[in-house]
Amino acid sequence: MLVIDKLLLFPMRSLLHVFREIHKAVEQECENEGDAIRTELRELYMRLEAQQITEQEFDDAEVVLLDRLDRIEARDAGAGDEPDPDE
Repeated sequence: MLVIDKLLLFPMRSLLHVFREIHKAVEQECENEGDAIRTELRELYMRLEAQQITEQEFDDAEVVLLDRLDRIEARDAGAGDEPDPDE
C-alpha cells in the first residue's frame, strides 16, 4: 500500500518541490535587486563627481533609484511581518 501511495503522490510532491525552488529563486532575485540599485547609485555619484552628468540629471536619476529602493525595502519589511505557514 505504501508503494502505491508514493506513486500516486509523486506528481504532487514533485510539483510542490518545483514551486519551492521557484520561490527561492524569486527571493534571491529580489535580494540581488536591492544590491544592484545600490551599485547604480554609487556609479551615479561617481559620474557626478567626474562631471560626466549635470546636477539635474543626477537628481532625476537619483529620485528614480531611491524610489525603487524604498519600494523594495518596504516590500521586504512587509514580507517579514507575515507569519510562516509551516509553523
